[in-house]
Amino acid sequence: MSAETETRADLASWVAHLSRQYAAIVDEFGTGTRPSWVSAELAGLGSSIDNARTRLKDLEASTPTPERTTP
Repeated sequence: MSAETETRADLASWVAHLSRQYAAIVDEFGTGTRPSWVSAELAGLGSSIDNARTRLKDLEASTPTPERTTP
């Protein structure tokens, strides 16, 4: 996803997609002992989710909304 063309909807959709992937892995492998690649995958997805949420917050803070532009 290009930073120049990201929208709030794009980022929210991306966070939801990554969160579903994360949940699917946890559902399949649980929270106990599991293969190391599963933990690595969850760490990567968690980092991607955090980054996307940060970009979403930054975009929301820099994009005027009707509430912010009304005197």
